[in-house]
Amino acid sequence: TLIVFDFDETMIPIDSDRFVLENLSGSEWPRLKASLYESARVQQWNKGMHDAMESLHKLGVTRLHLVECLQRVRIDPVLKAQIRELKASGANIRILSDANRFFIDTILQQNDLTEIDEVLTNPADFDEDGCLRIKPYHTDPHPPESRSPPNLCKGRIMTSWLSERPWNKVIYCGDGTSDIQGALHVPSAAAGGLVLARKGFTLHNELVAAAAAAAAPQAPPPNPHASLAALAVAEVTAGMALGEAGGRAGLVPWRDWEHLA
Repeated sequence: TLIVFDFDETMIPIDSDRFVLENLSGSEWPRLKASLYESARVQQWNKGMHDAMESLHKLGVTRLHLVECLQRVRIDPVLKAQIRELKASGANIRILSDANRFFIDTILQQNDLTEIDEVLTNPADFDEDGCLRIKPYHTDPHPPESRSPPNLCKGRIMTSWLSERPWNKVIYCGDGTSDIQGALHVPSAAAGGLVLARKGFTLHNELVAAAAAAAAPQAPPPNPHASLAALAVAEVTAGMALGEAGGRAGLVPWRDWEHLA
């Protein structure tokens, strides 16, 4: 079984980029926010974050400041326990995120979550002056059908991962626009595929709209008492359960995502 988690607002309850900038930029936050969201509008969030890290560096923000800020981010303890249960069941658990490696590694280490088999995200390293440089993962053009930003196409990664071996089940957990391309590459339900979309977020909204346009059956409403990973646990071990994402927002199982194309 291959289980793929988005990171921001799926595995963790927040967007780590916005969290760091909002907490460390002081009075510069409104300007940085406006600049970052303009970058997002033209699918250049990755470059926007690179520029924002330069701005933080000029404000005197150091690596230690970044680490201390990121260490405040908590992964829901129930979610952690269930990820460990998934790992114990033999699942291969991966993170596919448009965040960056330094942020993700710092948060995973602080939360003592060592059960992740692979993290694929944008590279990030400190230069000789101590400024965090965030770079694109992909530097070559995406396929023409890709809707992804130029720095990372989750569809390309999913295609590569699915080619590694014959997976009996593939579960994709996500929330945002960048997860649409990843979801499109999940095998059909008949072939063991399942998309878990965080309720009320872009991926789920697009699934609802696409299903309605195609007159596809709607997913049932989520049960408010289970966590995100409980859905995957149930799918791997017993069948289907409906639940909430870490007690914060519903995650809806979806078995028909072809209409997103």
